Amino acid sequence: MSGGGGGSGGYSSGSSRGPITKERVKNDVEISIENTKKAEFEAEVNDRLKELLTSYNEKDTELINERLEEIGGLLSDYLESSINIRRGGSWSKHTYVDGLSDVDCLFVLSSTKFAGESPQQLLDELTQLLKRQLGDKATVERGDLSVRITYGDGPELQILPALKNEKGVRIPSGDSEGWSRVVSPEKFAEKLTAINQNLNGNVIPVIKLAKGTMSDVGLNPKVKGYHAEALAVEIFQNYNGERTKKAMLEYFFSKASELVRRPIREVSGQSQYVDDYLSSAGSAEREAISREMKGICDKMKRANDNRSSDDWFKGIGI
Repeated sequence: MSGGGGGSGGYSSGSSRGPITKERVKNDVEISIENTKKAEFEAEVNDRLKELLTSYNEKDTELINERLEEIGGLLSDYLESSINIRRGGSWSKHTYVDGLSDVDCLFVLSSTKFAGESPQQLLDELTQLLKRQLGDKATVERGDLSVRITYGDGPELQILPALKNEKGVRIPSGDSEGWSRVVSPEKFAEKLTAINQNLNGNVIPVIKLAKGTMSDVGLNPKVKGYHAEALAVEIFQNYNGERTKKAMLEYFFSKASELVRRPIREVSGQSQYVDDYLSSAGSAEREAISREMKGICDKMKRANDNRSSDDWFKGIGI
């Protein structure tokens, strides 16, 4: 029997898929149509996420800087000491979401001059001073560790006094009436920045989208911003999936629904855990958040099956 590889008998040359039949052609066409629909759906969702990010990024930096300069001037005059204003929290890590995040700032003071003063007493003094000086321009409230200043036409400012010495920065302690041990908030920021750069700058936008989603669906209890960022670091440090906002947001909630059930260690030295506000592993609060995150994942999956961008966005509360 002679070997041959001609095009006779209905076989395509070089093909391992067998004869070209009407059924095969029909199946190939259906697959092509389905792939096109999926690509269009994915593109539509990613385009809408891009628009959503634009709305999250609408922060009036000039106005914030003007108000921080005004507050810094008032406080430095009162304290008779210069103040170094540093960005903190989500603002320093570029995970700020307009309308959802506070503008956190460290007002760094001389350790030599203020180390002997109680941070709680200092917070009381600063709160009363700002209430008198700002009057009707803003609402001033004293928190456990900071002073919150809320303007009617702009973001909330959260002022955290800090002491600087040759070893680092100390802030009001959450565990006592005194100052904390030396903290290094830049350690976490550096880790987040490295992971974000490794994934082509996609992690920080996804954190913003995750924060917005958790706010829009009304997670109860609420997940704090720093906790959301720490979850993202855990989730994306070894990520090898698609680098689109949609795929990464889906992956975030899929993994976070499990990770949120246990505490995450704090790396900056501010406390033992990032999320100690949710109590111990397996607490009722953690399980409640886990179920709600799982619900978000389930809605996304159903919307993916139906190729419905409207349903997908309803799943994240929009």
